[in-house]
Amino acid sequence: MNALLVAPVAIPLVTAVVLLLLRPSRRVDHALAALGGVASLGAALALLARVVRHGVVATQMGDWVAPFGIT
Repeated sequence: MNALLVAPVAIPLVTAVVLLLLRPSRRVDHALAALGGVASLGAALALLARVVRHGVVATQMGDWVAPFGIT
């Protein structure tokens, strides 16, 4: 599985979990949220560049073929 395909979903999820578990000060909270947003934007732009360069990108979740698994 290509990590670039799940990065736009995983980065905000991980950022939210880190912010909930750490409960840092307000200033650190804002910095971590901004860092997560910038990382998410970077991942989305990298994925866009890959799609423009190579065409549609797809992966099989759980190693099941298309009619039975999620593509």
